Amino acid sequence: MFCFFLGSNLFMSAPKEMPSAAKVEKGSFPFSVEKAKKAKRRVTLSLTDGPLLSYAPRIEETLLALERMLVAQRVWEKPSSLPLSGLEPEELELLLGILGEGTAIVEDQGEREQTAIATMLSGVWFTERKRAPDRLDHEVDVGILPSFAAQRLALLPSLATGLPLPPSSVAGAALLQELASKQKSWEQEGLPGEINLLLHPLLPVDEQWLGQFLGPAPLVVWLDGRCRWWLSATQWRDIWRMEVRNGEGKPIASLLEIGRYPGLIALPPAAFTVGARRVRRLLQLYGE
Repeated sequence: MFCFFLGSNLFMSAPKEMPSAAKVEKGSFPFSVEKAKKAKRRVTLSLTDGPLLSYAPRIEETLLALERMLVAQRVWEKPSSLPLSGLEPEELELLLGILGEGTAIVEDQGEREQTAIATMLSGVWFTERKRAPDRLDHEVDVGILPSFAAQRLALLPSLATGLPLPPSSVAGAALLQELASKQKSWEQEGLPGEINLLLHPLLPVDEQWLGQFLGPAPLVVWLDGRCRWWLSATQWRDIWRMEVRNGEGKPIASLLEIGRYPGLIALPPAAFTVGARRVRRLLQLYGE
């Protein structure tokens, strides 16, 4: 039997407000902080005013299933999903409270509203999908990224370099040549790479060209801490753009990353095994 005796919101927390940052002009990169807040509010369930559950047998079943998923998952495999359609809203709240809220948010930028928030377990995501105007589905995903993100990335085409450079471009040709070289190393040798955009003398016309070349972001990952990271997938498979700003909104890094995932969200091989042990510890702590 699995019991919770929670007289207060011991394991639950309201959505954390992100620190303020300098205003980002509409349409510019990175995406505005308010957009990240909105995505997190959408996936983070609101707390009820009533008493929390004292007995939740289906929570135990869910955690046991999650433990099995973590044991079986490997970092190089596609993410796996655990639908939560059998849980009541109060049970979903309790489950999210147990798993904890991490600092990363993933949002699909397409027409389908899909958002995931990282939990305190590495590689475990709490995901919300809008199936209909009045229907929201929730699931727990296990993987470096949630399932909907991996599916979206798999549909992207390989890098093509056919977009002509502007006549007045200074750094565009060198940037494109470096990108093509690093992409070739990744495809042929499996070596990820990065390009520091701050080291290239990009003029406004180059920035505009680069934005058109990378295309609209199909997927965005926000991470918040001492600095704020925007990890944006591009229209090309395995090409990412990363922007980093400090608490005052000052840019401190601007990169193109070439690889399946940005290094910032990569996981060590033992991450899922460690997660499974932590879930087992939760079951031992609260099981009777």
